[in-house]
Amino acid sequence: MSQGKSGFFAGLWFMPDPADRLPMTPARAAQSLGPAYLCAYVMALLVLKPNTRVVRLALLPVALYTAFRAATTYDHSSGDPTQAFQNFGQCLSMLMIAMRLIEWAVLASPLQRTQPSTSVFLDAADLLTNYRGIGWEWSKDTPFPPETRPTDSKLAFTLATVLRLAQRIFLYDALHTLMRRLAPPAVGTAAGGSIFDDTLPPSQRYARSTLVTALFGCTTWLSMDLTYDAGTALAMLVPGAYAPRAWPPYSRLPLRATSVSAFWGRHWHQTLRRTFTVLSRPLAAVLGRGGAVLGAFLLSGVLHDWCMWGMGKGTNFAQTGGFFLAMAAGVMLEEAWTKVTGRKVGGWAGWAWTMAWTVAWGNLLTDAWMKTGLGGGEILPPQLRPAQALLAWISK
Repeated sequence: MSQGKSGFFAGLWFMPDPADRLPMTPARAAQSLGPAYLCAYVMALLVLKPNTRVVRLALLPVALYTAFRAATTYDHSSGDPTQAFQNFGQCLSMLMIAMRLIEWAVLASPLQRTQPSTSVFLDAADLLTNYRGIGWEWSKDTPFPPETRPTDSKLAFTLATVLRLAQRIFLYDALHTLMRRLAPPAVGTAAGGSIFDDTLPPSQRYARSTLVTALFGCTTWLSMDLTYDAGTALAMLVPGAYAPRAWPPYSRLPLRATSVSAFWGRHWHQTLRRTFTVLSRPLAAVLGRGGAVLGAFLLSGVLHDWCMWGMGKGTNFAQTGGFFLAMAAGVMLEEAWTKVTGRKVGGWAGWAWTMAWTVAWGNLLTDAWMKTGLGGGEILPPQLRPAQALLAWISK
């Protein structure tokens, strides 16, 4: 059994060996991604029309197969170990699509826009890429972050977005560089390594791993937000295609969350909020509110464990899934606290509890991901590493 076959999901009989993936080329990209996105687009068209549920359910197996093939057939790193995270991202994006396909297939009623439709074909294209449901009825309960940029002027909005993007690139680079310097040496390499240094006494070992975990959480949040800001800035360059109000902030600052529930329900991004809610309904029907919470975090655990397969070193649901199940437990503990005391978790005590719970359990997730080599990935090109350039200049 190869190294890429370790772990629950990697060891399933239908999973190929990641070592057998072929290098990605433009022709292979068309063969791999084309069918997956075509099936997803057809499903998006169908879910906008009434009386299509049978057709959607019939299309679902084919659509899921194309997404699976797109995730597992080709190597997106071009043989560069520092770009292996692109395979991580490919697996992540395809499973996100697969979960949405299942959601769309089982819906009894068509999805509706909040404004009159101009074209079902444009609506389907928007639905395919609009994970938070901006402009759709099904997002009415999604807590979008408050907007701080000017939205009356497209130019002013774009400039504010570019400025924020530059700030986040610098902060990401600084924190990512600091994380690599503080972590055990192997963590910052494509080979990967554990965040736990067994040569240190337990108190120092876990203090170090917890600091690395906190920094990794910050860089993860920044990487997603800066990617979204880059997409926002590019969208503003398309004449007449997008308005600033169609691109609200991706997330609130997670460090300001004063409860575990608020951390995941309002401060972290809400990309798959609707999908997790719909797919958790069977557990919710059996276990009530606890089933809904457990189902959402269980699905998140599956999602984040599966994408590790793309790194070619197996999966680790015990640690990855364990982290997300602990988050479900944290939410339920808070609800039990409110039921017993009549007070919601919040304030400074709530903030301390939230940070301690998420970062302490986050050691599991961070360790699992770092052992795959994710910490050695180079997301930013060398010319966009301002913090490293500044550090090199200071060190001269």
